[in-house]
Amino acid sequence: TGRKMYSGEAVGIAKSLESVAHGGQILVTSSTWLLAEFFAETSLNEPQVIDLGTHVIKKGNATNEGVISQRLIQLVPKALSYDYLTLRSLRDPEVEIPTNYQLARPTESSGRQFHPPKSLKSTSSSFHEAPFANNEVTIVFINMEEIENQLDHSKTVIASLVQLIGQCLDRFDFGYQCQNEMLAFHTPSEAITFGLHLMDVLKERDHDGTYLGSLIRYGCVHDKFLTMGPHKTTGRADYYGKVVKRASRIASIAELGSVSYGVVGKDELLHNLDRNIRAEFVGMRGLKGLQDEMALYECMKRTQSR
Repeated sequence: TGRKMYSGEAVGIAKSLESVAHGGQILVTSSTWLLAEFFAETSLNEPQVIDLGTHVIKKGNATNEGVISQRLIQLVPKALSYDYLTLRSLRDPEVEIPTNYQLARPTESSGRQFHPPKSLKSTSSSFHEAPFANNEVTIVFINMEEIENQLDHSKTVIASLVQLIGQCLDRFDFGYQCQNEMLAFHTPSEAITFGLHLMDVLKERDHDGTYLGSLIRYGCVHDKFLTMGPHKTTGRADYYGKVVKRASRIASIAELGSVSYGVVGKDELLHNLDRNIRAEFVGMRGLKGLQDEMALYECMKRTQSR
């Protein structure tokens, strides 16, 4: 035909994405979307973005070409998108869906949804595994301000830590990384168990002799959320409601190196936690920008001393 021919790994991955996609589904790798997302609101006409997690796919059509691990992103034309924000709201008259998230048909339940990609294996959670049942979630924030304050090259250290958090989550059957420093779990016990594991992992990590675990604050809160849906550029789960702000505030006042949990009211926590977790009441705390005081608990393993 005289047309240009291309070869190489990129061509192989593109062919592999074609084979793992379902009919009518648009898939791109996260690295491709990172370059293209700047055009999302202009020439791409604001497609709905869904994070599908990390998958093992072939490098090409032939088995002997090997496999590669890629984070996949699903794109859906705006007019055909499923309205998660409306359909996963609390149906409360006080709920206000941000206007920039309103999709084409806010009252309809139709919209394109697909089964998981036909990859060789999924190795991480996707947007679809992020908690949403009964509008309940445990939100975690990992506060890294002390790293910025104390360490040189803090951006490099934080980037490495964010990657480590993702790797640790991939080894668990629960938990989802919404943002670099924000996680979502189904239950408080899951969030606390992961936090304690992360602190154990960080005991083996240091930067110029400084134990990184001693420079972060881990805070979590369980509550109802107002609504949730995919973030408009990353496609990761985005939550709305007081639970997000409360978790962020708890993380900001937690002791360095600790796993902290906050609840409204002192007596709501202990009987709901896994029996392998010990929670010590620290005190009642007023949080900036929030009316209710929260009870702050420091959590540890049953066999662990403070």
